[in-house]
Amino acid sequence: NVPLLCEHNLLLYKPEDMNSPDNATRFTLVWKEEWDKLIGYFEYDVEITVIQSTDADGHIVVVTVPGVCSTCLNERIRQEEEGKFIFS
Repeated sequence: NVPLLCEHNLLLYKPEDMNSPDNATRFTLVWKEEWDKLIGYFEYDVEITVIQSTDADGHIVVVTVPGVCSTCLNERIRQEEEGKFIFS
């Protein structure tokens, strides 16, 4: 999971982008029960947790641990956008 983190050990991806087809090769979301089984068979470096709940107003709230680094996220997006215009 380390490639999903920035130099500050925070996420380079927003929770709402995690189900995007563009990110399908970067990561896969799994349920806690699935994760518990996976770690029995594989070693991992950093655990990333995504928690979805509903606030008092009925709005969906998504929290990640570690949190998202907005500075590095914006830089990653900028670099990806620039990369779309480099033709070789």
